[in-house]
Amino acid sequence: MRVRKTLLVARATPPSEAYCAAVRSLGLAIWHRSMLVIENAERSVLLPQLAKLGSAKTPSTLVFSSPFAARALQTLAPELLSRHPLLSVGAGTSAALMPHFATAPSAGEGAQALLNMLPESLTGQAFCLLQAPDALPVLQDGLFARGAEVQIIEAYRRIRVPIHDDERERLLTLRCVDVGSGEQLKALLAGGLPVATPLILPSERVRQLAESFGFCAPLRVSSSAESERLLRLEEFLV
Repeated sequence: MRVRKTLLVARATPPSEAYCAAVRSLGLAIWHRSMLVIENAERSVLLPQLAKLGSAKTPSTLVFSSPFAARALQTLAPELLSRHPLLSVGAGTSAALMPHFATAPSAGEGAQALLNMLPESLTGQAFCLLQAPDALPVLQDGLFARGAEVQIIEAYRRIRVPIHDDERERLLTLRCVDVGSGEQLKALLAGGLPVATPLILPSERVRQLAESFGFCAPLRVSSSAESERLLRLEEFLV
């Protein structure tokens, strides 16, 4: 029988040193392996869209679907962050926008949690969603349904990184996987992750996705905060 003493962190951003140290203190090795590479949109494409956004008479509320969208704007047009109201889908995305303040859901994370905190009527209000081309339409559809004007700027894209044979073997020996997104989970499943692997998941939506794929081991939902993800990991080890 294989010894299962490794935590896989399948997130685009590497875990902090404090997180790694805490995982090792629990008797586990840590393996950071993102199944996706994040690539900002071409400057020649993105800058004209941002310039048009900045010149609009009525400032749109900027909605950030991930830390990667936040970092793209921090790099290319940081002045917009002080001119527009900001919304983010969770704590990690808000942190990527600092020192600018972004309103985020106080209960849960993700697109639906963000919609839940907004008024039922948004008629006449303008929103600009900064996201990836393959982002789920939950936010767009929800805002449209409430009467909002919606613009989309594709600030970055996600590129799947093929898994190697030795990594495929390693997937069979994991104690748990800390999954960063639904796209990471899809790539892991395609790479050979067994459905009996315990998972720490970033939202209820991704939990439902995992269940639809047939994952049958314990599934835990956590916020993006590393402290909470560690608590969910400890639950697996009790």
